[in-house]
Amino acid sequence: MDLEEGAEAMRALLSRVPLPTAVFVRNDALAIGALHAAKRAGLRVPDDISIGGHDDLPVARFADPLLTTVRLDYFEMGRISAQMIFNLLDQPNVVLPPKTVDCTSLVVRETAGPLRTGRHGGSDAH
Repeated sequence: MDLEEGAEAMRALLSRVPLPTAVFVRNDALAIGALHAAKRAGLRVPDDISIGGHDDLPVARFADPLLTTVRLDYFEMGRISAQMIFNLLDQPNVVLPPKTVDCTSLVVRETAGPLRTGRHGGSDAH
């Protein structure tokens, strides 16, 4: 997935009525492509549409405006996984209950705007 695919997907979304008020994209590269397409379409980010990505790639801090994203703590994910493996090695006959671990955090930057209601697109816009 790259920037152009994100831009292409955003152009498709922007052809819909009503226009979305926010888009969350599966990774930062796609989100930056979506951001570019939204700006080329004349939308103001985040005033007209909010855009968020996932991964917190270093480039997210250089997007214009700065990209809101979800950061994954890979170190913590690895630490917890290793600890679970060591526990299983120490007690191989013990059945461990499923464990949910949250190793994510929302990094709010400039592409996140306030909650908005849907808008009408085209000539009947308010």
